[in-house]
Amino acid sequence: MRERRLTQKDLHELSGVDPKSIKRLCEGTWTAVEQQTIGKLCAALQIQLHDLLQAVPADIWYPIRRSGRVTVHMGSTSLESAKARVTGAMLDRQGIGTWDVRALFHVYDYLNRSPGRGVVFTFQEHVDVQHDPTRVEKLYGGGCHLVLGSPIVNPIAEDVVCRGFRVPARSRERHTALPFRFLWDRNHASSFGGAEDPSSEPGVVRQGSPGLVARRTVVGRGEEGEDCGLIFTHRSNPVEDAPEDDDRIIIAIMGHSGCGTLAGTMLACREPEASALYPQQRALGVLRAFTATYSRPAKDSSAEDSAFDDRVPRSAALVDD
Repeated sequence: MRERRLTQKDLHELSGVDPKSIKRLCEGTWTAVEQQTIGKLCAALQIQLHDLLQAVPADIWYPIRRSGRVTVHMGSTSLESAKARVTGAMLDRQGIGTWDVRALFHVYDYLNRSPGRGVVFTFQEHVDVQHDPTRVEKLYGGGCHLVLGSPIVNPIAEDVVCRGFRVPARSRERHTALPFRFLWDRNHASSFGGAEDPSSEPGVVRQGSPGLVARRTVVGRGEEGEDCGLIFTHRSNPVEDAPEDDDRIIIAIMGHSGCGTLAGTMLACREPEASALYPQQRALGVLRAFTATYSRPAKDSSAEDSAFDDRVPRSAALVDD
């Protein structure tokens, strides 16, 4: 209709379909449509059935496609300490992680790649020193949300996951309540991550199992390394007994490092993993671990310093339940 600049009244006159039915179809509020109605619309618009209807899998992205909106939550951290002068004042310089931005654009491209109604993205920034943990209740109150980055770089990730499992946030005594936890190489107040034995490898640990189920390694140029992370999903509906088509979802993709966040995002945008991550029940948090690999290009005469983060994600897979 938009391509041909037709109004709902125009389509009614061309097809003979009831105006109320056309209105419900245009607004996406229809629950069923008769075969005769589809035939009339296709004939009036001179299109085929596949031009009118699109099959969307029941996966973590379905509620976002259905609602047409998603709010992306990213963390902001200080890059420099008191080095930038603005109107005579000393200010910390804030910045969003490059890997998280890459992950955001990967999701944007994935959700808006197909023809038809696109998805509108809105953005919320979370600064650690100004973080308000009570904001998580508003996030759980409605809408679809995508959280990028681990609790180390994005404070809302901690609140989202802990709220989903009904455990206190930033409490190391409660980390056994979650099926997986991060093993970091630094101390950080988290209910599902922390630093343990300094000699331990960083990665992801399954509760009740010895050793890592996924690890993070740091390699030199021309070598291949490993990264990992956690993906949390939570499906809900503010209206009891409402149809599943009206459900909302929260997705948190948390890499052990930034490369892991991008690899996990690429994994979540792939079938059948996107379906496997979809919660089977409402109001029940799902936390899955994933492992990933990356490579670094070999050093050449034009290469920058070897510390430059030039990792390229190669593969990612969910860890078995």
